[in-house]
Amino acid sequence: MLHFSQTGLKYITSQFIAGVVFSFLLGSDWVMAQETSDDDLVQTRTQKGLHFELPEDWPVEKRNGVLAPIPLEEYLSRKFKGVDGRIEAMEKLLNGMDLRLRVMEEKIRKNQGQGLRSGG
Repeated sequence: MLHFSQTGLKYITSQFIAGVVFSFLLGSDWVMAQETSDDDLVQTRTQKGLHFELPEDWPVEKRNGVLAPIPLEEYLSRKFKGVDGRIEAMEKLLNGMDLRLRVMEEKIRKNQGQGLRSGG
């Protein structure tokens, strides 16, 4: 039977969570790097005789009679909304993992307590 001190258990738990978070963030950055290259970031689009060099996902709209890319603030707002969704998903994942780790810690404590009582 394995025996962990409270300090050791907290250290193992914190290292596990840090490893998972690091792996998740590293993995998502690697996937994003694989999905895009410098050539994919900017492209030339022509609409109604006008040429725009913009990222593929940057919309061009007609506002007040002028055809132009949407303002930078709107574009960034849309991008951050997407990031917010990913952060929320990561928070849910981490909360679930935290709960499972707490259950495991409690089981280990109970097993240690039973082992001490039966061994003593």
